[in-house]
Order: sequence, then C-alpha cells, then structure tokens
Amino acid sequence: MVLGVVLQLLTATTALYTCFLLVSLHAQYRHILKVTEHKKHFDKYHIVSYHEIMEEMVGKKMKWFSLTIVFVALVGLATSQIIATGSNMQVYLTICSFFWFVSIIIRFCF
Repeated sequence: MVLGVVLQLLTATTALYTCFLLVSLHAQYRHILKVTEHKKHFDKYHIVSYHEIMEEMVGKKMKWFSLTIVFVALVGLATSQIIATGSNMQVYLTICSFFWFVSIIIRFCF
C-alpha cells in the first residue's frame, strides 16, 4: 500500500513537471516571437499551436515525432474509452432488462 502511494506521488510529480516544461516552452516561444517582432506576435487572434512550438524549439524531425506520439496516444485513449463505454452499456442493458422482466411479472401477478 505504501508503494502505491509513493508511485502515485511520483506520477503526479512527473505530470506537474511535464506541465511546467510545456508552459515554459510556450512562454519561450512567445518571447521569441516578441523579440524577433514576428507578424504572429502582433496578430491578436493568433493562437500558438503545439506544432509551431515544437518546430521552433526542437526542429522539424522532432516536431513530427512528437505529433506522431500524441496522435498514437489519443487513438489509444479513444479506443479504451469506447471499450469502457461499451462494457458499461452492457451492464446497464442487463440491469434494465432485468427490471423490465420484474415489472412484467409484477403486472401479471397483481
């Protein structure tokens, strides 16, 4: 049990550090746009995208690598969510059919 708590704290710490790194990359990219007086800096409707930051900070090859990893992770998470929803629906339909059967029995008995 102690190991589980330690692993949970380690995972949460790693997630917070990853978030810090991503926010730092975003801030650094915005600073680069400001210093170089890039036209995107003066466009008040421009939203910085993940692929822009990756291309500027780590290069084109790593940009495509990181986008591929993000895409694969999203497909995996979406698949697991569909499976979880399907299994929940199976349980829900089983419960509903049971209560439907019970309601028919009650109607005929009383």
